[in-house]
Formats: sequence, structure tokens, C-alpha cells
Amino acid sequence: PDYYYERSGKHAFWTFVSLAEKVDENYKEFLPKVRAEWKPIERAALQNQQQFEMKILDVWEEDRGGAIQMLTEYTSEYAEKILNISRQMLKEATD
Repeated sequence: PDYYYERSGKHAFWTFVSLAEKVDENYKEFLPKVRAEWKPIERAALQNQQQFEMKILDVWEEDRGGAIQMLTEYTSEYAEKILNISRQMLKEATD
């Protein structure tokens, strides 16, 4: 569909494209800001990864659907955090 190619803040893809373009406009200024926002989330995800994987493996043996749901919720939570932070950074950069 054509609407996929229309820039819209409703689509996560365009949010990330817009943020990348903003960083490209002034790499020296914006890249450190993006890194400062994303780094704590990346760090938390990595710190929790092994424990979460072990939990998923335990659930997988008894309830594969439940394990898949847990994975979906886990990845969606992190994706939503990064998307919201990206939207906020864009808003601040254009104000």
C-alpha cells in the first residue's frame, strides 16, 4: 500500500528514519544525546537477558504459547520504550 511510504509519526519506521536524519544533520550534537538515552535501556536489557532466557526455557517446556507470549511482551516493552524516547528526542529537537 502507498500509505507505507507516507511519512507519519504513527509509523515507528518513520520515527527512526526522522531521528537518523536529525542526527545526520548535526552528528556531533545529536549522536551523544541519542546514545545517552538509549545506552541505559541497552544495558538493562543485557543485564536481564540471561535470567529472562532461563525463565523462558522453563516455561517453554510446559507452555510454549505462554513462552511465546512472554517473548512478545518482553520485546514489545523494549521496542515501545525506544520508540517513545525517539519520539521525545525528535520533539525536543524540533521545538
